[in-house]
Amino acid sequence: MKILKTVKYFMILTILIGSVSALEINEKLTTRFLKVSASKKTVLINRGLEDGLVVGDHAKFFLTTGVIARGVVVKSSPTRSIWSIYRIIDVNSVFPDKVVNIKITTPVKVTEDPTKSVYVTESPIETTILRERISEGMPTGRVLTEGDQKELASFKEDNQFLMGNANTSGEDPSQ
Repeated sequence: MKILKTVKYFMILTILIGSVSALEINEKLTTRFLKVSASKKTVLINRGLEDGLVVGDHAKFFLTTGVIARGVVVKSSPTRSIWSIYRIIDVNSVFPDKVVNIKITTPVKVTEDPTKSVYVTESPIETTILRERISEGMPTGRVLTEGDQKELASFKEDNQFLMGNANTSGEDPSQ
């Protein structure tokens, strides 16, 4: 009788653990863009931890016509997740309330070979000067553009909305 109870608990535990695991590569979900930033580099979707989406998951967003974007989960709650879109193929298909499918994929391979790099890193001298300016409280010469500031503010609003802290009163939360 004791063995039967043990087997029963083991089966229940196995079922529970299996239901909360992350999605496997090539698994698909149907989802909806709830919010999209002005630059379309950040989106909020209606799927989250309960659906197996965890921070660091990469996916292709696609329609019946093909892939429209590729992104990575940067924040996830039980029913929603924020994605950073790093490749947009069809910019006209990325807008709020659009229903799309996602397919979990492996991360994009990035080369460590500086001759094949698509960006230029700062030189050690520039990095040293930048660190000295920051430690002395001096301006670094790096200023966010107005568009970047708006996108950052939008992302902060999305983060509050995701975590259930949306400010519905219209008051400034910093006061």
